[in-house]
Amino acid sequence: MKIKTYFIQFENYQIQISEKKIKSIRLKIDSETLKLFCSVPKKFPIYEINIFLESRKFWIEEVINKFAEKKIDTNSILYFGKIYPLEKIISEKNKINFNGEKFLFNLKKESDYQNLLKKFHLNSLREFINKTKPIYEQKLNTEVLEIRYRKMKTRWGTCIPSKRKIWLNSELIKKNPNEIEYVLAHEMVHFFESGHGIAFKKKLTDIFPKWREIRKSLNK
Repeated sequence: MKIKTYFIQFENYQIQISEKKIKSIRLKIDSETLKLFCSVPKKFPIYEINIFLESRKFWIEEVINKFAEKKIDTNSILYFGKIYPLEKIISEKNKINFNGEKFLFNLKKESDYQNLLKKFHLNSLREFINKTKPIYEQKLNTEVLEIRYRKMKTRWGTCIPSKRKIWLNSELIKKNPNEIEYVLAHEMVHFFESGHGIAFKKKLTDIFPKWREIRKSLNK
């Protein structure tokens, strides 16, 4: 018997839905591809699927993060969408050297590694955003008054349009530059359009034509 299959967008995830001869909804995350698969009873309403996914969104994020961490070797760093080899040495002061191919961490003690990496990631992301932001401020004839960074479980970004304020997920540093740029452009368009309707999509397309393609790669 042929199984009806389709895709829905939930938060930052594209989820494959398969209608089967079952009584309850089932959710699976592939540990290799990190893709989400949901099996549902036949003719199961989409709004009920969304209610179920909403109830499991923190579990989804937790499992995906665990799988993603296992995919990256402890001697590697994910940086702007690429995996680079990492070497650590004990030194008189904490310092990071990056030659474009490899990271060298000079550490006073091994326990300094995580804090040093976190600061480096945040500074690198902030520098990239500061260079990119003026491009979209000019395109949209607006100004971002404040950008803050924090680790988020279910979003890549959010904003307060009335205050021209944006929060970005600090984990974006692990994504490629096009994906980071898309998130910034997306949030800035929300200064003008609150939802994701036709007007929002048109404005985003005007300033970032390939946003649909980039969104798919971001959410893989």
